[in-house]
Amino acid sequence: MRPEYAAEDKLRLDACLECAPAVPLAPGMSAKMIPHGLYAVTQHRGSWTTLTDTYNALLGGWLPTTQYQLMPEPIVETYLDGTDVAEAERRTDVRIRIAE
Repeated sequence: MRPEYAAEDKLRLDACLECAPAVPLAPGMSAKMIPHGLYAVTQHRGSWTTLTDTYNALLGGWLPTTQYQLMPEPIVETYLDGTDVAEAERRTDVRIRIAE
């Protein structure tokens, strides 16, 4: 999460990649699954430094206008483009799981 939504001492980052269940984990790695469920998804376009704008629109703009409740779990960002794509064109999906 971004500092606007959580205290700095509560911020953390988990870097993940998709792999088959049988892949052995290196020391210090752990397996996690993104839970099934209903997600609100929006796509951020632009620099990763401006992702806060997308968080604000999703959590502070859209979500309060719905009947949905945010699930108490991490938000998932999926980076669709790498640094080989111009910053202004980078796409990042932002997913929040919401209670059904």
